[in-house]
Amino acid sequence: MQRCPECENDVDVEEIEALELDAGETFNCSACGTELKIVSIAPLTIFVGATEALLDDAIALARVAGLADVSVRLEIWPSMFHIWPNYHQVLAQGRQAVARAGRLLREAVEANEIADRSVKP
Repeated sequence: MQRCPECENDVDVEEIEALELDAGETFNCSACGTELKIVSIAPLTIFVGATEALLDDAIALARVAGLADVSVRLEIWPSMFHIWPNYHQVLAQGRQAVARAGRLLREAVEANEIADRSVKP
């Protein structure tokens, strides 16, 4: 999703998908006509429960991010509900999700440190 800075409306995901834009390309907000730019962002990891209301939104976000050349990983967890990792104290899948998120964060930090070392003289 991208929010228009002029009218503050969310731009329709289907509109962005239909345009098949790459990062750096522009399109017009359907509500007010303001020219917007697709911005590349850091890699995304999306955890979503298979039974939660935001499943379709998570899939759409992954698609739009991929179309904008953002590295994206979508994990759909079977039988899980919204914010199940918050229940890590009583739910095994919550502990697994928190541990997985921690591993992904450590991997990203380590990869960034290696990249920084290779750039420095």
